[in-house]
Amino acid sequence: MKGPVIKTLATWTAFLLLMTVFPDLPAQSNIGATYRMLESAAFYENYEIRQELKETVFAPFLTVLNTPKKIFTQSGSPVPVKFEVRKTAEHFYLLFLNEFEYSFPVWGRGSYIIKRDILSGRFLQLKIFIQNDEGSYIRLFPEGSRTRMDVYLFGVQIYESILIPVEFERMVVAPFSMLINLTSDSIDWGSIFTDVSWSEWDMIEHMVREIRPHLTSIKEVDDGAQNRFGDFVYIETEQRQRDEKGMNCSGFVKWIGDGVYSSYRGEVDLFGPYMDLETLKREPAYDDSMNSWNDNYRDRDPLFGLDWIRNIASELYEKKTGVVPGIKDFDVNETPFFHYTENVGYAIEDLMAVLYLQAVKNPGSFYLGAINTEFGTAPVLRQYRHVAAFFPWFTEDGNFHVSVMDTGLEKFPVTLEGQFPGGFIHLVRIEGVESLNLPTVDP
Repeated sequence: MKGPVIKTLATWTAFLLLMTVFPDLPAQSNIGATYRMLESAAFYENYEIRQELKETVFAPFLTVLNTPKKIFTQSGSPVPVKFEVRKTAEHFYLLFLNEFEYSFPVWGRGSYIIKRDILSGRFLQLKIFIQNDEGSYIRLFPEGSRTRMDVYLFGVQIYESILIPVEFERMVVAPFSMLINLTSDSIDWGSIFTDVSWSEWDMIEHMVREIRPHLTSIKEVDDGAQNRFGDFVYIETEQRQRDEKGMNCSGFVKWIGDGVYSSYRGEVDLFGPYMDLETLKREPAYDDSMNSWNDNYRDRDPLFGLDWIRNIASELYEKKTGVVPGIKDFDVNETPFFHYTENVGYAIEDLMAVLYLQAVKNPGSFYLGAINTEFGTAPVLRQYRHVAAFFPWFTEDGNFHVSVMDTGLEKFPVTLEGQFPGGFIHLVRIEGVESLNLPTVDP
């Protein structure tokens, strides 16, 4: 009962503090829902310590400079907070750092960084980190008698110049929950915070744990994959591999898809327990809008990777439900704040933020992605060059993870930016399963 007791105490402590310190604020009719959202997201406040050090926060620089570093505990939160002061030639910073994995990183969730001018003492900026990531934060600025706010998610600005009808100095020491309440009409906080206790997150992490032990046994072989019976063959000819047996990136995501496919209950398939290669190689009808360069375009087979992952998603859905879906039914084509281009997808540098928002919207799903880049001149076209699998989940401490499974390797999303600069990625969404039944890859 320790967890629920702490959460309840945090809620009442925050409520009493809010009413005591800010009695003249507009009524906070949905304050209870705000607290519950933050608690379910494991987002811990540090307002108790900011209130305790309020005089220090507003003191002149020479006074603040002598304040020693100190680690505090809070009655309404299980997370310790470290306070320290840092300075540059022109500015000084008051840091309220939440503990994360037994350290106090500047970019930890819930950490506050207050920036002031070293000569005048004027408040310049407040930065609040909303994920354990240096690119995910809220930034507040003084704006006369009001406060101006921007929001960033994994380096991408998703909200700009949101005005808050409260002076900046008051926001510096106010609970984070008050900030959410004051901006709830302008910001969809439900797309940023989610319940990290859902079992769907454990399911996705479990899938990753099931895949990991097999990665070292997977050899990369050009045009390689496994057929319906798990035999290693070449995708184009479906002839058996005779020398070193393995798979390319297309065969690898099929291997993961086969693990899902064969986990579905149903009658024994006499034609083999895994997906059919001919079905996955199926091309949808091309759009005549490709104009006069159609033949050359098709000769390059530029959409193979996209067709492949769409067919995998469709095959899995049909096996699970018995319903034949449309080829584009599982395309990830709607993500808040981000532009999607038909048959192209999203800019690859936005991948982490897109997966975060999709995970909040669709807990318990994983994704196959096809990466495309430009080729040719007059006209410049696009070709799909690589495919991989993406598994996003939240841990109980609110930390967001993405595992990229890529032909026998586990990677971070940022590595793909370096591999395919200026590239785009098209995603399809697939529902996760409690347990995979992966084809054998061991020698």
